Amino acid sequence: MSRVASYWKSPVSPNPDFKVEVFNDSGTSVGIASYGVSPIFDRVYVFGLDIDPEFRRQGYGLAFLWHLACRHRLPISPVKELQPAKQFWNAARRMGEAGLVVLPESDMDDEKERWLHLQPEIDQLECQISARLDRNEPWSEAVGRGLDA
Repeated sequence: MSRVASYWKSPVSPNPDFKVEVFNDSGTSVGIASYGVSPIFDRVYVFGLDIDPEFRRQGYGLAFLWHLACRHRLPISPVKELQPAKQFWNAARRMGEAGLVVLPESDMDDEKERWLHLQPEIDQLECQISARLDRNEPWSEAVGRGLDA
């Protein structure tokens, strides 16, 4: 899995969101995903998970969720369960006994209320990123790191 962090306007600010490419064991790209960890570190939000059609129903999506659960040791929460993906998310929830905890769909507006106390840090981060961009730092560098010390 390759992973790129972005702090710019992240839905989980002041934490970054991540864009990832998912690979199989032979190194073939099988899909893409995006996710972020709650700023109060109580869940992982999956914003998108798109396995290429020829690789669907082979376990790659569940393997990705399992990877997130093992890496972060937090429950997983889909941000938007589209109708075509309901069967996938229901299958993921059935893996609870194995240790994969999948919560109900999250409404990010409601979720952001839970970390409203972090707004000053979020505002400071956005100002710092804007200043980096004004200094002509390359985009990936300017948005790819959090608050300066």
